[in-house]
Amino acid sequence: LRFSNENEDYNDEIYQDYKKIIEQYNIEKYSIIRNIFAKSSDMEKYYTDDYKKSREQAEVEDDREEYLDIIAVGDWAFNDYVKKLGGKPEDYENGFIYINNSYNTLYNEEKEHSEKIETLNLKEKDEIKFTLEDTGEEFNLPVLKITEETPFGMGNIYSNLGTFIISDKLVEK
Repeated sequence: LRFSNENEDYNDEIYQDYKKIIEQYNIEKYSIIRNIFAKSSDMEKYYTDDYKKSREQAEVEDDREEYLDIIAVGDWAFNDYVKKLGGKPEDYENGFIYINNSYNTLYNEEKEHSEKIETLNLKEKDEIKFTLEDTGEEFNLPVLKITEETPFGMGNIYSNLGTFIISDKLVEK
């Protein structure tokens, strides 16, 4: 199940309907994927040298804001995911789990082809400053874990800067 936060009231109603269906039909394993639309002008300090070169090759403006892929996956999927990562859900409720699944390329003139590159030099405890696109609210959250593992229901996903997973409890705050 997937939806976004463009219309908050409507999406809250859909989310509550999904939770009722899960409870009514006694569904044990589920993922309710909610995309949180956010942008950040603070990501440049985490760019790798290769990503900076890639942006130069693509003639991307240096001062543009980056869109972040922030996703909540539902209580069961989040709790299961955190356990697979060796943690406890309460330890990851107030920050990001960063999935290093960025997919960017840099053209290598010597080899005459493009190569996949790392995008960000993030470390656990780095703070990510971002703004919600729909409300303009600003947040600053820490990176609590870095992994390439994806949660239940996400499969093979790729993103420009990687994917930031948050708990449903954090979305509800």
